[in-house]
Amino acid sequence: MQNKKIYKILISPLDWGLGHASRCIPLIQLLLDNNFEVIVASSESPKKIIQDEFPNIEYIEFPCVTIRYSEKIPAFLKISMQIPKFLYGILLERIYIRKIIKEKNINLIISDNRYGFFSKKIPSIFITHQLAIKLPKILSFFEKSLYYLHKKIISKFDKIFIPDNAGEDNASGDLSHRFPKPENAVFIGILSRFKQTRQENHKYDILAIISGPEPSRTIFEKKITARISKTQLKAVISGGIPQKNICYEKDNIKYFSHLKTSEMQEVLNASKTIICRSGYSSVMDILRMKKKAIIFPTKGQTEQEYLARYLNNKHGFISQNIENSNIPGGISELETRTPDYKNFILEEDIILKTIIDLLNKK
Repeated sequence: MQNKKIYKILISPLDWGLGHASRCIPLIQLLLDNNFEVIVASSESPKKIIQDEFPNIEYIEFPCVTIRYSEKIPAFLKISMQIPKFLYGILLERIYIRKIIKEKNINLIISDNRYGFFSKKIPSIFITHQLAIKLPKILSFFEKSLYYLHKKIISKFDKIFIPDNAGEDNASGDLSHRFPKPENAVFIGILSRFKQTRQENHKYDILAIISGPEPSRTIFEKKITARISKTQLKAVISGGIPQKNICYEKDNIKYFSHLKTSEMQEVLNASKTIICRSGYSSVMDILRMKKKAIIFPTKGQTEQEYLARYLNNKHGFISQNIENSNIPGGISELETRTPDYKNFILEEDIILKTIIDLLNKK
């Protein structure tokens, strides 16, 4: 479905870890392949991830409120304490977006979880896999009310892209499927920057992918590294720090502070088992690559805790708690299983048709 006219599309990923940036990569590639001009507005970390893949497209420095986790305070509570800062960030987005649209003559906006990143003058698309937001168990009775509030907030966007499959064979469970889908929402399949290739002989036993906001990223890295170092398993660790260029090899571990998509693709193919957080972007990558994985939720991060429970013993995943993990035991357990991988693909025709229809309306 080639686009015959050159339209300018502005894309902006949220800067909470690297997942939002990485899942924008296949979307950007699809748009470029179909003759759209893409401009990326982001803060530094997402820009680095995307710029590695697309050095020739235009980038705009676009501020994003940085949410920090705490080593002692549960993630949900820590995020709740930062709501005023989050709302201030949305206000800044509303101010900046008007200026960018006017200066760059933008035709359409795609926002990955940036709530202020929309316009009434041009079509706007919001990407989220969380139509329903998970709360701690003690507050779970508020989830339905929160769903309706969230639905009202995102109704300001012309369309909602849900990166998952429709129906029972899905990856997000209640997050996208518990409550009725908004009328302006469409399932677009799995957003992953990787391409699945078959490899029988594995060079590494483990690929550990470290991700998430600080300080939880560093804490996770230290604990995973310590546990792997006590085994004889041959491992690669990707630190998820695109701003640095660190590489070393010690005993059974090869460490990289950051791997570009092509490099990560190579080590994914060469690794037998993946270890990572149960963040949704990591989940989509693993499903796309048809890999087996041990996933570790961030304590107090309700979305990751739910996904770890939902995906445990499903689609080649098992979940463990980092505090009492047993990595060799998890690998042995996964070896006994042959996952029935479902058809997790990107619905390119749906995406392109939706975008072209929106552009033709306004």
